[in-house]
Amino acid sequence: MLLSRIRPSGDKNAISRSDSEDGNFPKLQDFLEKRDFVGALTLLEFQRSINQMKSPGMIAYCCFHLGDYKRALEEYEQMSKAKKENEKELEDSTICLNIACCYFSQGMYKESLEAAEKGSDCSLKTRLLFHLAHKMDNEETVQALHRKLEETLENQLSLASIHYLRQDFQNSIDIYKRILLDNSLGMFPEESPEFEKMSMSMMSLMRLFRSKFTNDIEIAFIKRMLDEREYVALNVYVALCYHRLEYFDVSQEVLAVYLQAYPGSAIARIFDRATHSDCIQERLQRKISNHF
Repeated sequence: MLLSRIRPSGDKNAISRSDSEDGNFPKLQDFLEKRDFVGALTLLEFQRSINQMKSPGMIAYCCFHLGDYKRALEEYEQMSKAKKENEKELEDSTICLNIACCYFSQGMYKESLEAAEKGSDCSLKTRLLFHLAHKMDNEETVQALHRKLEETLENQLSLASIHYLRQDFQNSIDIYKRILLDNSLGMFPEESPEFEKMSMSMMSLMRLFRSKFTNDIEIAFIKRMLDEREYVALNVYVALCYHRLEYFDVSQEVLAVYLQAYPGSAIARIFDRATHSDCIQERLQRKISNHF
């Protein structure tokens, strides 16, 4: 994870107030809370067409989250150019890092590095340079930046993704489990019975995660524990890791937690079908092996 899910700080006031005096007119905040970036972008483009743009940076923000990195880059570069023409300092240099993220997402790593180095030191810059070092096979820099990563959610997710890309799937799983555990326990006061119950359940879950998952009782227990967690999308990442480790049954059961919350997810459905096919193939191979 490179970019934070937090919206651009410069647009905070523009987002919080109504985008129209007409109460029936859609508000930008409503679209963003639903993560409807198409709707948000449509509204922003309409505001621009009638010269009522309140938050120009949000167009680039929506384009980036829609995967239109080229247009997002163009928007950020226009903002940067406008600030230079007005002889103003760049927007606390975060615009440079946003440009770097757009280059990175397009696979333009050299350009991304040049832009990132212009940004001020922050957690986002560290994560971006960390990923760039991996992409550019600079192992020494990877290790140095690894040590600089702080214990924040974004940094740990970024580290987990690097482990995955380096095919160190178990370390990725460990990070995801720790994030899920921390956020599950964080829902209750430390001295409450709920906290103690959740803590004991998670300790049991950790022991099961280290086992070979050879029976249905263990898998059912894991599924029940995962149902109690927040950050449900992390279950997809965990499922991907177990799939790569060829624990197909476990992968499918963990993925089912996400599908219960978001049954319409096309990616999750495709992944589920592929995992199901792998499970069948594995069982057939096992039967053939036992037969001979």
